[in-house]
Amino acid sequence: MKKLFSKIIMFLSVWILVLISFDLSKIVKNGNCDIKAYWIQNIVGKTYDIAFVGDSRVLYMCDPVFFEGKLDKKVINLGNYGTGYDGMYIILNDFLKNNDLDMVFLQVDFASLNSKKYFGDSLRLYEYLPIIYNDSYSEILKSKVSFLKYYFFKALPNSIYVEFLPEVLINKRVLSYVLNNKFCKSEVFDKYGGFDPFAYGDREFDIGSKVVDSFTSNDYDLFYLHKLVEFCLKKNIEVVLFTPPYSDKFYSNIADKKIFYGLVDDFVSRYNLKYYDFNSIVSLRENTLFADSTHMNRFGVKSFSESLGQVFDGSYQ
Repeated sequence: MKKLFSKIIMFLSVWILVLISFDLSKIVKNGNCDIKAYWIQNIVGKTYDIAFVGDSRVLYMCDPVFFEGKLDKKVINLGNYGTGYDGMYIILNDFLKNNDLDMVFLQVDFASLNSKKYFGDSLRLYEYLPIIYNDSYSEILKSKVSFLKYYFFKALPNSIYVEFLPEVLINKRVLSYVLNNKFCKSEVFDKYGGFDPFAYGDREFDIGSKVVDSFTSNDYDLFYLHKLVEFCLKKNIEVVLFTPPYSDKFYSNIADKKIFYGLVDDFVSRYNLKYYDFNSIVSLRENTLFADSTHMNRFGVKSFSESLGQVFDGSYQ
């Protein structure tokens, strides 16, 4: 019994030493090379004219290289898959502590205003662990974990990495890259300014299961949308709202679209923002331009980029 007790004490002592001594945030940010949030957290000392902010429909559909060539401006894609406005707020808040930015092109659509319905857990805490203790969003951490865990994590910051060990230190996707001798996604993000052109590429249209019959929003997403916009405006960053195109098969099946557009109109009026709905361009909803109901293939991305470019050069009708 004494030997068992001694082993337990030794094990706990080692863990306490690890939790106190090592800066796990750097290991996590640099080691998980295919997680977009960590790629963004490693950007320091840069200046950008435009940032696209949103979920996977920004990540896979907004090409900074195209716009840099067309506009002679510095552009970055800060989109992250399955991310609600709470995650977007964390990403942008941290990004602006280390970088400068003039304009945010912010996605607003049927899923982003009801992230829990479409994404489930839209805030994957393990993607934000290196920055989660910042005062600006420790409130989010507090709402996601129990009272005791929150203060235990605050007392021993590294202990939160033990909670999410499988996700941050033994990430299966990262291991698959290493074992198969493939490049990490960070190389793609570096080359294309945070855009991933390969996820949907040449895929042909497949509607899948993403057909909805009505639009609903929730107060949580609306709260963080307001918070995100107000945060940008206080920093004198121009905010432009936009809705990327959906496939016609998806878009035509959504009832209560008037509710969505009513919310957007109220929001635009309140903050005096510009708004562009690319679903109004019927040709961009052509199903052959999509890999699934909500994400464009490379042909769609090219067409969308050309229409989006017209917004910046003033020729958009």
